[in-house]
Amino acid sequence: MKGISAIIAVVLILLITVALAAAAYLFFSTTFSSITQTAGSTISGTTEQFRILYSIESAKNTSLTGFTFSVRNVGQVPITIDNIGVYVDDIPATNINPSTGTISPNSLQTFTATSVANINCGKSILKVTFQNAASSQTAIIAC
Repeated sequence: MKGISAIIAVVLILLITVALAAAAYLFFSTTFSSITQTAGSTISGTTEQFRILYSIESAKNTSLTGFTFSVRNVGQVPITIDNIGVYVDDIPATNINPSTGTISPNSLQTFTATSVANINCGKSILKVTFQNAASSQTAIIAC
């Protein structure tokens, strides 16, 4: 009977060891899978931001508070203009037209807008941002 107790103890220790190893494997594989997936989506989002490239080709004053500006899509993907941000001297502009649609790659889109502040020809700074773009662009508003 003493020999059988030793065998049962060894088998139990082996079973406990295998169970702990399996639990550790499941924990670490789930953790690393989650980390890898999160990192992949972050890299994908950052890469998409750098594919959205544009430049302000012109910005011209049309009245005391009105102006037009043209944006060229120089990137590889269409730019959605639904969430455009337009600022004159860091104050948000209003009545931006068009306010929906897209700008195809290598295309030029002309916008009209109204500034809350008075526009100083040659001094007021226009800033344009698009959602999901890596950076904003600026230009001086001409007369």
